[in-house]
Amino acid sequence: MLITFIVYYFIHFGVSADPLANLSLAGYLLYFASPLMAVIDYLLFCRKGEFTPYSPLIWTILPVVFNLAVYIINRIGISLISIPYFNLLGLNMIVTLFVLLGIGYLLFVADNLMAGRRR
Repeated sequence: MLITFIVYYFIHFGVSADPLANLSLAGYLLYFASPLMAVIDYLLFCRKGEFTPYSPLIWTILPVVFNLAVYIINRIGISLISIPYFNLLGLNMIVTLFVLLGIGYLLFVADNLMAGRRR
């Protein structure tokens, strides 16, 4: 959810001077309240230190498979809209993938620090 917030914010708003001017109530709830609630839920109710070093890789599998499926379907001839978060701020898919992995590993390190582990 945190990654959804970050990616949506930069894709939808970019570096606009007044980014929240055209956002509806549903947009506020979906893109700001939901990630905030997910972070609060994690901080209050989830056990810390249960992520493994492979967790960020597993978290990245679904977006990659989804993006590849859209790419394959577009190549077959059925036109679907491309996935914008794989072109985050004009970066290509591989660079964006490493950005998502980097954010995932930062969350992994933060989880271990909250659990009292130092690796």
